Amino acid sequence: MLQNRQFDVSFVVRAAGEVLKGLPVTLLITAVAFLAGLVIGFFCAQARRRRIPVLRQLVAVYLSFVRGTPLLVQLYLVYFGLPLLLRRTGQPDLPGVLYACIAFSLYSGAYLTSVVQSSMDAVGIDQIEAGVSVGLSRMQVLRRVVWPQAFCTAVPLLGNNLTSLLKGTSLAFAISVMEMTSRATVYGASGLRFAESYLAVSLVYLLLCVLVEKGCAAAGNRLRFGRGGGSPHGIQGGKM
Repeated sequence: MLQNRQFDVSFVVRAAGEVLKGLPVTLLITAVAFLAGLVIGFFCAQARRRRIPVLRQLVAVYLSFVRGTPLLVQLYLVYFGLPLLLRRTGQPDLPGVLYACIAFSLYSGAYLTSVVQSSMDAVGIDQIEAGVSVGLSRMQVLRRVVWPQAFCTAVPLLGNNLTSLLKGTSLAFAISVMEMTSRATVYGASGLRFAESYLAVSLVYLLLCVLVEKGCAAAGNRLRFGRGGGSPHGIQGGKM
């Protein structure tokens, strides 16, 4: 009987309106996971670059595990495993959206580690030596020389990771988080119009990803032109 049904365009429009109700949750998970992933990625990259003995091995295990296991499995591990630890310590369970944020943050951090590390490694040693030669401290060299140039280099890669993370948040429906994909599933089930409902959520994701890509491209161009085509300014009087 379902095979005899005609495709209903009006249902796609109605489903899109329902899907957009889950947009704030999708954007919340994406933003929290991306920002937390940047912090995780920065510290993991520093541990790898400075070759800190024990910490470097722990980071290697973390990266290997996250990159070598499916995201959905990681999401289930956090959702079902973390409550066991919380109960042992007498802590209450967390809302599902927080478990999603934790899982996606760990996932994002593993991949952003490579972005941060490669971007910092791309800064020429001559730039660092120039900063040291005019009397800048290690932290000043990082803040004034390495980080600004590394950020310019990282913008396109950060955009790719942000897009992947945004699409990956659709898996949060597996732990009953009412983001866009969950709402599309529920609404599609209400009228047995899954094709129309999933087309609607696909179009919304497509629009969001295009906006992210355009925004990152514009930010990258502005940074390159603002820094004289991507080349760092010279050091004058100990300032950059």
